[in-house]
Amino acid sequence: MTTPSFAALLAKYPSTHQHRPRPGTSDCDCEFRFTTAPGLIAARRHSPPGGPPGDEARDEEGGGEAGSSHGYLTHPELVRLVQWKIHHGSYFAALPKLAASNDEDTVRRVTGEAFAILASASPRTSKSDNKERTPTIMAALTRLTRLRGIGPATASLLLSIADGGATVPFFADELFVWARRGFHLDTPLLLLVPKKAGVKVRYSAKEYEELVTAMGEGLRRLRGEGEGVVKASEVEMVARVLGVLGSEGGAGVVVGEREESASTQSKKRKRAAPSSVSPPLPAKGSRSKQTAAARAPSVKAGEPASTERRVMPRRATRRD
Repeated sequence: MTTPSFAALLAKYPSTHQHRPRPGTSDCDCEFRFTTAPGLIAARRHSPPGGPPGDEARDEEGGGEAGSSHGYLTHPELVRLVQWKIHHGSYFAALPKLAASNDEDTVRRVTGEAFAILASASPRTSKSDNKERTPTIMAALTRLTRLRGIGPATASLLLSIADGGATVPFFADELFVWARRGFHLDTPLLLLVPKKAGVKVRYSAKEYEELVTAMGEGLRRLRGEGEGVVKASEVEMVARVLGVLGSEGGAGVVVGEREESASTQSKKRKRAAPSSVSPPLPAKGSRSKQTAAARAPSVKAGEPASTERRVMPRRATRRD
């Protein structure tokens, strides 16, 4: 089997990844998750202190500004991202309602505080090293879980967006399993589905910390598969593609430039296998003679078939 490159798998994401469309739409909203939302946070981060009138997040206790200098999310944006999450992974219908129960000021304030904590992380020794940043990332994650309906997995999605998808990973099922497999591109596809891989994901902060630490090494490993810097969000996309290919009904193995489904491979194996079905028995009462082929000696596997005609010696008769 030819091992596909990272770039080739990444290119499959738009046409391969599966999702549940948002209610009333057929859109998977990936454009908002990967491009629009990070751009909104970045724009707010670089806006003048205080931002435009009515656009700053205010501290409920002290009345001061919070988060406007490091970006934040609004209430509708938070709910929309939660919708994206549940339509791309385990479906929890109650999460959007819980997230929507947070008021606008609280969403802006808490996300602003968390993004400010993330921005205060120590300078990275390399563009893919999370080792020194892990404690700060986890502190930002804890701050986000103060919002109703926001657990470690959803909080990691918000941090990944605030980070621009650079090195902070989203706690996705496929990505977590792939991280435990060492981010090898030749990992069997079926092993990237948690249930099939025998991996039980609890979506805990401890598991996410494991993923954050592993991501640094994973980015360095995968960078060798192509030119330029590999981003954590791109690794997430590739993990998703591998997970979809390994899901039930779509298990596939990349062979050169084409894919063959598990069912197709099974059919080929059956066609190639020697038949073990016995020939039909003659009808009851019939005295059909055996054919010459049936009387011919069997040929063992690997032995050339003889073309010579066997002549049986005639039984000698006694003549007195």
